[in-house]
Amino acid sequence: MVFENIENNDMKKIYLFYRAAVLDGLIPFSAVTGINIKDMSIKSVFDVTNYAGINESLVSMSKGFSELLFSPINDKIKLNSNKVSGIITGYKMVFSDGENEYRSITDPYICTSSIPIKFNVILTSGTGIKRTHELTGNKDINEKYIPVRPDFGLYRYIVVSGYSETAIYHRIIKDIDLDALREIIINFLLDNKKVEAVEEKQIAIRVNDIFEALYKKASLYGKAIKALNEIYYLELKKDEEYTNINDEYFFESQKAEQIGRELSENSEISIKKINREYQIFKDLFVRDNVSETAQYLSGIKRVSYTSAEKIADIIHEYV
Repeated sequence: MVFENIENNDMKKIYLFYRAAVLDGLIPFSAVTGINIKDMSIKSVFDVTNYAGINESLVSMSKGFSELLFSPINDKIKLNSNKVSGIITGYKMVFSDGENEYRSITDPYICTSSIPIKFNVILTSGTGIKRTHELTGNKDINEKYIPVRPDFGLYRYIVVSGYSETAIYHRIIKDIDLDALREIIINFLLDNKKVEAVEEKQIAIRVNDIFEALYKKASLYGKAIKALNEIYYLELKKDEEYTNINDEYFFESQKAEQIGRELSENSEISIKKINREYQIFKDLFVRDNVSETAQYLSGIKRVSYTSAEKIADIIHEYV
């Protein structure tokens, strides 16, 4: 992205802000949070056998739908796609609410159909990563749609690689509509309040530091802390995005060792790994305030309400 009439110090601020926004998923987009097939009965929504003309289930197709990104909207809306057949990808589908058309700016593979077919979707705007349980509380999604866990993070599509006096550089690692992306990012960067908010929180939060603080300040509740630790590391192992980031981090570390250096803690992949770990931790355990976090933690096996209150107090020192 090229900027005009920007001072070098301001350019650095924009770069740091933009990189943090990409890594943390702070730039709002719209994503699919529920899918079904047009005119399909409610009973067969959860059927994992072949549909007429499609040799894949909705469950398997949900991965492709989770990678669709749209320009941000104000409200949650229900959309119908055009009739599509053959190899179906994001760019091939045009969604409509009856008045307006919505097109994905990403192009993931969805499925292959031998006959024309329509999809129903629920489109929701947001940031970061949503957990499935946040969606399944919606009765409409539960009964008529397969819930889709959306990830609004741009790090799946672009890597911010540096800046100069007039430009920010990034690499495209997955197909994405650059013109649409540029418009969304520029509108986001123009919001000065968001820039200021991100500048105040540039330092990545390390989950290891949080656990060290817990063991140090709440040593009486070691069993409860260990329970959270086990849940957290189990989630790390299951998380596909973290596995990919960790593999890249390992590869970059190996390259650094070959030339007799250590991978910098301020490198993009190091920060990306730290931020992903923190996001997983936050999604697992952190709620809107100390009281709600304590209430949630107390529902975890081996965590009493007394220990949950103490742990929540410490966690929120870092959040």
